[in-house]
Amino acid sequence: MLPPRAQDLVDRYTQRMDQRSPGSLQGLYLVGSLALDDFHDEVSDVDFIAVVDDPDPELLREVHQGLDKLDGQYVTFDDLRTSPAKLSGGYYQLDGRLSLGNEGRSPVEWTTLAKYGVTLRGPRPAELNVHADPDELREWVRGNANTYWRQHLDDPADLAYAVGIAWVVLGISRLHYSMVTGDITSKSGAAKHAVQAFPEHRAIIEEALRHRTTRLGEGGPPDPDRQAAGFAYLQAAITSCC
Repeated sequence: MLPPRAQDLVDRYTQRMDQRSPGSLQGLYLVGSLALDDFHDEVSDVDFIAVVDDPDPELLREVHQGLDKLDGQYVTFDDLRTSPAKLSGGYYQLDGRLSLGNEGRSPVEWTTLAKYGVTLRGPRPAELNVHADPDELREWVRGNANTYWRQHLDDPADLAYAVGIAWVVLGISRLHYSMVTGDITSKSGAAKHAVQAFPEHRAIIEEALRHRTTRLGEGGPPDPDRQAAGFAYLQAAITSCC
């Protein structure tokens, strides 16, 4: 059983796909917070991987119309058996927009699907022989920590805000967990890991977890002490990942 909002989005999505392109949706899997048992109804996205051969972008735009916070990507079964690093771009839906590129095609999604994916249609992940390589995951973590997350050291303004500290602290904590274990965890699971791995930063990690469900625009004014603590933790976690 899925949470009501997730179930409603999935039902409307599959109905539209089946009505407008019968038989094209060969597989549908949930990843992200739903797969990792960390879904928060008011703020979490419903993240999917859909198996569709040669998807029609205009049809996909019609299907996704009005399905807010339903984000995911379109792949083939062969794609899932292949290292994401060897794949060309594909269609993906993110923040209400359909695009073409490599967003979401990483060892994070492939590992999540292989080990925790929720099957809504098609063979179960264990039958798909999904390419999930812990060494590739760790290599991806190093690159992501040194690019996307390091930019917050160069411009730490977001770390002063509740939403920003939750995003950055929990995000880099998930990467550190993957580097240590070769596995995937949720944001909440990452916080528990980080408290053990970086006990000197416990206060800012626990604050980030408290703001896990804070919405943009909530959480009060910028806090310079929060910013400084977040910066120090981010720097330590990136150094440890790399």
